[in-house]
Amino acid sequence: MPVSYIKQVQSSRVKKEVAELSGKKFIVSVAKVGNRETYNVKFKSDHPLFAHKVMTVNIDMTGDYPFRPPDVRFAHSLYHPNVDRGGDICIPILCFDNWKPATTLGDIMMSLLQLLAEPDLSRPIRFDIVEEYVKDHETYKKKLAECLSKLPNGNQKH
Repeated sequence: MPVSYIKQVQSSRVKKEVAELSGKKFIVSVAKVGNRETYNVKFKSDHPLFAHKVMTVNIDMTGDYPFRPPDVRFAHSLYHPNVDRGGDICIPILCFDNWKPATTLGDIMMSLLQLLAEPDLSRPIRFDIVEEYVKDHETYKKKLAECLSKLPNGNQKH
């Protein structure tokens, strides 16, 4: 198959997935830098701990998508056991060994919402937060609230 055909099919799939994602509770914008496209996805979690704050992840589509997972990271800091200080996310669906080409951007975002509501304590990036989450959950909630206080509320324009 010619490379141009593969790129056309890839582009068509990404556009369809972005349109489907935008139709849900996500706002998607695209930033192009050279040949790369980064999708900025703004969303809210319904989980009470997140108090309907607007969060943003950047999804960097690799040239090999959907055969390789995209790079997904928070655009801001988040106090969470599965998110490092730079915004990188440890989520099973994005691990190369677990990745399936049929996985969509919608699947990724739904898994991320689930991870926010229920941290995966068996795959932490921040062990200090896991310990706090388990041993002193009230302190964890206070630190999370402090981190989230810097983000816009869901009732504001994002």
